[in-house]
Amino acid sequence: MVTVLDFESEVRKSYSDYTTLAVYAQQIVNDTQNAIQENDQYTVSPKLQDAQKEWRAGLQDYNSAGQFLLQGANKAKNGTLGAQNFQKARIFRNSGTDHLERASELAEIT
Repeated sequence: MVTVLDFESEVRKSYSDYTTLAVYAQQIVNDTQNAIQENDQYTVSPKLQDAQKEWRAGLQDYNSAGQFLLQGANKAKNGTLGAQNFQKARIFRNSGTDHLERASELAEIT
């Protein structure tokens, strides 16, 4: 699965190569979707339910970030501006990170 650090690193390295960026964005979408499906198979103790909800929300935000990144890369490959998509991807990435930090706090993993 692609981690947050991989996501940010690959976006920076691939920013001018929109074909490669589209490939990485699709991997983010696929990996986060798989992680969401896996997460939904588990029932956790009541103590960890809020952490699990935050974890899932973070994964969903990363999935949305990947989708917007993919849309922006495809627009840029076609010569149109994808800037709004890239901005939305950044917003969802930041929100995803906030959710994962809260999940870690709630699970007392800090």
